Formats: sequence, C-alpha cells, structure tokens
Amino acid sequence: MKNSLENSQVKNASSNKSESIKQEMTKEELMAFRFIQSKSSRLAEYLTGLRPDDRKMPDRLIEDQKIIREKYHLPPRDIRFETPSEYEYFLLEMAKKNNVLIKDKSECGRFFEKFSAAGAYMEDSHAAVIALNRNEEKSYKKGLGVLEHELIHAEQSHQSGMPIELREYEAYVAGLNMQLLKERPEDIETILFSFFIWGSVAHWYREQKEVWGLTEFKPVWDDPDFFLVNIDGFTKEEVEEYKKIKK
Repeated sequence: MKNSLENSQVKNASSNKSESIKQEMTKEELMAFRFIQSKSSRLAEYLTGLRPDDRKMPDRLIEDQKIIREKYHLPPRDIRFETPSEYEYFLLEMAKKNNVLIKDKSECGRFFEKFSAAGAYMEDSHAAVIALNRNEEKSYKKGLGVLEHELIHAEQSHQSGMPIELREYEAYVAGLNMQLLKERPEDIETILFSFFIWGSVAHWYREQKEVWGLTEFKPVWDDPDFFLVNIDGFTKEEVEEYKKIKK
C-alpha cells in the first residue's frame, strides 16, 4: 500500500508541527492553549497532526478512510446500505479466512452489563461478539457496521505494537459516514474523537490500570507538556517556568 497509517499518523504527534495553531496564535497564546486543550482535541492531534476544528480535517478523514479500507481489503462502504445481505456474506467470508468466531452478545453472560458496547473482539478466543437483527433493516445495517469494526480489530491483533489509539481510529474511521461529517464538522470532535474513539480508548486504559494494580494509567499524549516540548518547540525549562507563573 502506498501509505501506512501507522507510519503517517501516530508519528504526526512527535514529528509534525501543527501549522494551523502556530499561524493563529502567538507563542504565549499557544502555551496557554495547551493547558486548556480538550482531551479529544489532544487525541485528534496525536493521531492526525490536526485539531478537530481544522478545516483540513474532513479531507484528512476521507483520505484515511480510503487507506484503511484498502489496508483491510474492505468493499465499498455503500454496499452495506444498498445490499446488506451481500455485505454480510463478505464479512462472514472475511471472518472465516481469519479464523474468527462470530458470537451473539447473548452468549457472553454478564460481560456487556459491565462493558456497555455494541460489540467486542475477544482476542483470547478469537471471537467477534455482536448482535445482528436481520428482521429490522436499520438495525441490521448498523449491526453489520459493528461486525466490520470488530473484524478490523481481529486483523489488528496480528500487528504487534499498534497503539490502542490507532486501533480505534482505524476501526471507527473505516465505517464513517463522510458526507454527514462534512455537513456537521462539529461532530468530528464531539462524536468521533470524544464519544467513539476516546470512549473505547478510555475503557482500555481503565482495564490496564486494573490489570497492573496502578492508581493511574494515563496516555502520554494527554499532557500539555507532551505537545509543548515535542510539537511546539518549547524547552522543558520554559514549560516549568510557565507553570510557576500560572500558579
């Protein structure tokens, strides 16, 4: 594939300057902004090098969707809505090829009482857990989108070292309604990066915190220092001095 998301996205946070921010703000304003920047804005910039409200973000998401769907050999997204049964057949063949068992949510006991989600990929049992209601068209199409999402996670499980943030970004962006996002760009932060991606990523961090018995397990990017030093070109001394003044 011509482009690699793993190379071009996560590394954006440590190598690319956010030119849109630099052009809009003075050095002092940029320093102050980093301390009030929302978690979802930081996550978006970490993954793409762009803030959610950047005018270039919709086009970036459109391009990334093409790359992701090509990467996982997914058919055109429109087929899910035009001929859902054909799309289900493709996904079932994809699962079979990757030795992924498809299970109904009803088979998972109390798991979904603790973890509120439309589906899940169980890496230990290689199972995609979903609920497909073929008797109601809207629900059926939505369920196929969930199945696609979990099958992407199944393929990602073979990609050693892929950050959880990138895993969720790929799986969600693959199924995005791009026309809707272009019409409602405000949803890019509130729905995509906050509700969907951060919602799933936060669950993973909570699990890791419990597994390791830690009082805190925090993403490296959820810190103004990360951007100020690695992205914006401030020294650690400048950042510490600002913190003293801020107090």
